[in-house]
Amino acid sequence: MGPYEVETMFDNGTVILVKIDEIHTALIVNGHHLRLFHCPISKDSFIKHLSNNYGFEIVSVENSSSAPLS
Repeated sequence: MGPYEVETMFDNGTVILVKIDEIHTALIVNGHHLRLFHCPISKDSFIKHLSNNYGFEIVSVENSSSAPLS
């Protein structure tokens, strides 16, 4: 049943949604019951975002030569 795109928002919280990639069909809903959808990103994109925006340096655990914890 989705994803949807918000077409119109009203002051009382009512929202008109339109289904993406299909025939223009309006659906009127209570906007307080909607959830945001965030497109999933790949692991590499997430790591790049962390290193660029927060200065984290990502160290690969797979190539680590340290002894296992006991």
